[in-house]
Amino acid sequence: NSPTMDKLLADSKTAQEAYESVVEYFGENPKTTSPSMFFSLFSRFTKAYKKAEQEVEQWKKEAAADTSGREEPPTPKSPPKARRQQMDLISELKRKQQKEPLIYESDRDGAIEDIITGESQATVPSPVSIMSFSSSISPHAEGSAASSHL
Repeated sequence: NSPTMDKLLADSKTAQEAYESVVEYFGENPKTTSPSMFFSLFSRFTKAYKKAEQEVEQWKKEAAADTSGREEPPTPKSPPKARRQQMDLISELKRKQQKEPLIYESDRDGAIEDIITGESQATVPSPVSIMSFSSSISPHAEGSAASSHL
């Protein structure tokens, strides 16, 4: 291979590793998340963020120009469609940030469920067995057992 081809292959590998690292950083699976889907999400987010910044600046200018002495800032008035798009984007980002449930080892899972539900008799003594055990070690039982050995 030519040096140019070697450099392109090395750059391609570096780019792929960087992409996988970024996707994993944001909680996605690089094997199932395509670059077009991943980067379109960022594109929509940055557009919505820039628009929100512009709206905030506009509200600040309106508040500064308002000389009526009103204490509270003006309420935001974004069009319903733009507001809906922002809410959709926020909900999608929240969904993406939620982690998948951890998978536990199956043998431990059953033991934990048994302890929680009280089905494991080996590890969780029943109240009846505790009462019979405590009565067998009562002071009266020991005294009679001790006197019978004398």
